[in-house]
Amino acid sequence: MEQKNSLTIDINKSDSSDIQSFCDLNEITDMNGFIMLCLRKGFYIEKYGLLNQGQLPEVIEREFEKQVMIEDSSKIEELQNEIYILKGKLEDQKEVECGKLQETIMELNRQLGDRNRLVKDLTTKVNELESLTKSSYAFYLKSSNLKDRL
Repeated sequence: MEQKNSLTIDINKSDSSDIQSFCDLNEITDMNGFIMLCLRKGFYIEKYGLLNQGQLPEVIEREFEKQVMIEDSSKIEELQNEIYILKGKLEDQKEVECGKLQETIMELNRQLGDRNRLVKDLTTKVNELESLTKSSYAFYLKSSNLKDRL
């Protein structure tokens, strides 16, 4: 195992309670890490100095453009009218399409009824023909009867 080089620092009670209350107030859970960060920052300030050497930074003036939207109520009303007209056209188109669909459905129902009647008529004819073949027997001439022995 590698031995850690650690430095022990004695902090008085008021500084310790001040650091503890600061950490509690700012919800800092790693107090040791926070103290190491403060030590590092202080050391870098001592080593490299403050960047601006205690002077106030220069005021930098910048120009910027701000876009202002001007509301033109006549344009808004024109667009609202156009929306209203388009909604009306859409409703008309829906009514026309619904009418076409209803006509198609009615035509298909009529064709289905015609086919059902035709099937019913054909079924009746088939039943009539079957009843005819069951009730009548064929008579053969004497010479054409296969059961007769000559």
